[in-house]
Formats: sequence, C-alpha cells, structure tokens
Amino acid sequence: MNPRYLPLFETLVFPNGIELKNRIAIAPMTHYSSNDDGSTADEEFPYVARRAKHVGLFLTACYAVTENGKAYPGEPLLTDDRFVPGIARIAQIIKGCGAAAVLQLHHGGGVCPPELVPGGDVVAPSAVDTPGRSHVTPRELSADKIDGIIEAFGEATLRAIDAGFNGVELHGAYGYLLQQFLSPYTNRRNDRWRELHSFPLEVIRKIENVVKSYATEPFLVGYRFTPEEALSPGLNMAHALEFTEALVRERVDFIDVLVNNYASKPRVGLADLSEGRLSLISRQVAGRTVLLGGGSIYRAEDGLAALQTGVNVITLGREMVMEPEWVEKVAQGKETEIVTTLVGASRCKLDLPTRFWNTIWSAPGWFPGV
Repeated sequence: MNPRYLPLFETLVFPNGIELKNRIAIAPMTHYSSNDDGSTADEEFPYVARRAKHVGLFLTACYAVTENGKAYPGEPLLTDDRFVPGIARIAQIIKGCGAAAVLQLHHGGGVCPPELVPGGDVVAPSAVDTPGRSHVTPRELSADKIDGIIEAFGEATLRAIDAGFNGVELHGAYGYLLQQFLSPYTNRRNDRWRELHSFPLEVIRKIENVVKSYATEPFLVGYRFTPEEALSPGLNMAHALEFTEALVRERVDFIDVLVNNYASKPRVGLADLSEGRLSLISRQVAGRTVLLGGGSIYRAEDGLAALQTGVNVITLGREMVMEPEWVEKVAQGKETEIVTTLVGASRCKLDLPTRFWNTIWSAPGWFPGV
C-alpha cells in the first residue's frame, strides 16, 4: 500500500463499542431492484456481497417504513414482519464480510410518484409542490398521521434489530419526508410540527427508545441529511449547521452528510462562503460524534482529500457500483487500476441487478461513461 493512504485504513471505534476496520463506507445507494411486493430479490445478494468485502461500514439502500412512503420503483419495504427474513440475509452477508451493517429507513413524502403509493395518496408536511420533483400536489398530513409515521419508523427499527443489523440510518436527504419537515419551503404548518427540527428529532427519539428497549447488543442510530437545497426559501448552510448541532445534542451515533462533491462550497446562508460544506460541518461537530461524508470520490486521492475535510469516514456510492474492488486495490497499492467509468457490457461482471443496470442506462449523466 502507498503509505499516504494509510489514514483510510485506520480502525474506528464508536463509543458504544462497534468497531469499523477502516474509514471507508458504502453509501446508501438506490438500486431499484427489490421485488414488486417490496421484498428482497435474489439479485440483491451478490450485489451486496461483492461490495461489502473490504469496507468498514455498509449502509443499505433505503427501505420505506410505510406503503405510501415508496419513492421509486423497486424500493424495498419494511412495513411488515414478512420482510425480516430477506433483510436478515442482507445483514448476514454484510457482517460475514467483516463490515458493520446499517439499514437505511425512509419515507418519500411529497415527492413520491402517485402510481407507487396506495390510492395515489401522496402526503407531505404541507400541501406544497416541490419544483421539478412532485407529480401531484401532496395532501397535508394530519397530526395523527404524523404520529403514525413516527411509530412506523420505530417498528421498522425493531425489525432491523430482529434481523441482526448493527444499526439504522434515517434518510433525511434528497428532499424526502424528513427533509420536507426541515425545509421552510415545504413545511408551512401552523401546529407544533411547524418548528423545523421537531419531526426529525421526534423520529430519532422514537428509534432511540426502541433501541433502548429491545436491542441486546450495541446498535447505531445515524442520520443522513442534505445541507442545502435549491429552493427559496429553502435549506441553506446556516440551517445545516443549526441542525448539525441539534443532532449532536440528540446524541446520534453518527451524522452522514450528503453532498454531490466532497469539496463543494455553500450557496447561501453564511457571510463567508469560501469554506467547503464538509469542513464547516466537521468544525461544528468538533469530534462530538462520528461524521460521514463523501461525494464524487473516484480515485484514491479523492478519498484521502475527502477524509482531510475532517470527516471520520468517507462514503462511496457510484464509484463502488463501478469498481467493487476499490478498497482492495488501494490496499494492495494498485490504485492506478481503479475503474472510474461504467462500461456498457459490464453488468454481469459487476453483479449488478438487472433493474438497476437498466435504470442507470436510462439516465445519462448519472454515472461517468453513461
């Protein structure tokens, strides 16, 4: 191994004792590949196994906690105990490879396509469209339905515990339900849920209570969020730093920051916009919890540069789809052999599920080479 990359291979121990063998994580990557009923498809197992072999942490694709939270075709569900055997096998594969297994929980809210949810009933904090994302104007959630969704996050967490996962991550990014409550653009309520941090923090507290009551081994609770959004008035960097502080005070085990590029800088919200988003959030966290971050990491030098922003663990998404042996090649000093573009005839070679492969090639620009 090139000695300059040794920091990527240091171990990390969470305060609850869970240990990562290195500082590299699989980002929670949408794969569009579960069965139509939301259960785990056989094609998912080799895809996961191939990519879990050398990372320290594997964050799964997102699982919808309610049927009206499904945001894309092939999204898996975790709405019933009948889904536990499938996710248990996912957990077993990941842990068998020596990685920590964390399952991502999700609700799409107002950007769910109506054809994917029962009766086309798309719900959100307020009856407000998200430009470029919404197919219909969502229905504003009643207070009792909000309570029901919070309970659903708790029930899904219990299923993740039963399945043998090491933790869960809340998907609070990409403009989905948790972010919709956090955004002044999509949250225009006049009740207790108008306070922008209230819903995400209540979901975290519900999950923490479930973990305290039912987990018999150390179990991680993490939160993934997007720092800014291209809406006005929307989330900006000032909001992101305030929410980071709220998450730290809530004592989440890790914060996972989603940016398109690890070196990206804020758009608005601060007097000085010259410092990168990950660096700003790292300074806000100040070592009080574990921080994950990435975005456009392709080469080994990208991974090292991302780590140097102050995050504790780097996250790789698209690159690990294209190059499942990324970690192994860096460890063996073969970083010049890393593949950074997707080749048209490589589906079987990469163990990619058919639906995922087809979706990638129907979305030019999503992956390099496509």
